[in-house]
Formats: sequence, C-alpha cells, structure tokens
Amino acid sequence: MFKNHIKIAWRSLKKQPFFTFLNTFGLAIGMAGGLLISLYIYDELSFDKMFADADRIYRIDTDIKFGGAEIAASEAAPPMAAAMQRDFSQVEMTIRFRDRGSALIRKTGTKNNTKELRVTFVDSTFFDMFGIDLIVGDPKTALTEPNTLVLTKTAAEKHFGIRNAIGQSLLLNNTDTYTVTGVIENLPKNSFKGS
Repeated sequence: MFKNHIKIAWRSLKKQPFFTFLNTFGLAIGMAGGLLISLYIYDELSFDKMFADADRIYRIDTDIKFGGAEIAASEAAPPMAAAMQRDFSQVEMTIRFRDRGSALIRKTGTKNNTKELRVTFVDSTFFDMFGIDLIVGDPKTALTEPNTLVLTKTAAEKHFGIRNAIGQSLLLNNTDTYTVTGVIENLPKNSFKGS
C-alpha cells in the first residue's frame, strides 16, 4: 500500500515539473530561513550564560530624552553603583563597567603601537561578580590600585608572554601608563554584548 502511494506521488511530481520545482524550492527556502532564525535566536540567548550566577546578574540601561532626541544606551552614571548598593537591600554587589572600544597599546620604551579591539574599564569587584579566574595574578588585588590592568591570554602573549606579563608597563593611547597585574583566559565572543 505504501509503495502505491509513493508511485502515485512520483508520477504526480513528474507530471507537473514546474510546480514540483516551485514547491520544493519554497520548502527549502522556508526551512533555511527557519534554521537561520533559530540559530540567530540561539546565539542571542547564549550571551553571558558562561558566568557564575548569570541568572542573578543584571545590567542597568538608560533611556535618555534630550532635545527631542531619544537615546537608548547600555550605561548609567558612575555614582549609581554605590547608590544602588546603599539604597536597595536586594543588591548584593555592583560593578561599574565601561567599554572603551579599541585602544592603541605599546610597551613602555618602545615606539610601535598595537591596536587592541576590546578594551574595557571595570571595578575591582569584576572577578567576584563574574567568577573569572586569573591564570597569573591575584584577583583580590589585581585591580585595586589606580592605573593597573589585566590582560587576556592572547594580549599577554602578544606583548610579553603570559608568565612575564606581571609587573610590566603598557602605554595606553600614548598618554597613560598602566601596570599589568594579572592575566585571564580569553573571554568568549558571546560575552558582554553591547557593553
């Protein structure tokens, strides 16, 4: 019986090749579109899930209306971190986090700059909040002093080597000198979206 249904379907498909092609092409386009949308949604939902207690971490965004223009930004005024921790008992920990974008970096005493694409300023509570371990350095003291920085594994290898990075100095955008106090693993590409 099943063989008969297949034979009849095959004959029908051969009788009308244009409609067969059209339906098959439409089905393929629909399936490909559905697959692409599913992959996009999966990618969007995977951001920042690799961090410890990711379901308990929130970011404050700002909607600004100024002079008739509306701006949605993933940022807030720096004093808000301390105010939230002081005024809301539900807030266990806060961190100020500012994406700098790209920056020119070079070892002090050299003339050639290297462009680092993802430079971010963070508080010393960064490691506690996100559960990120240092390969080299102490997370309790790594960012407590001014003008200190932590490099990713790739950046440390590029500039000094992982084990030699601690205590080295880097010049950021040819103006400010920072001392390397730690090295972390490379963060996944789906971390800190829109920061």
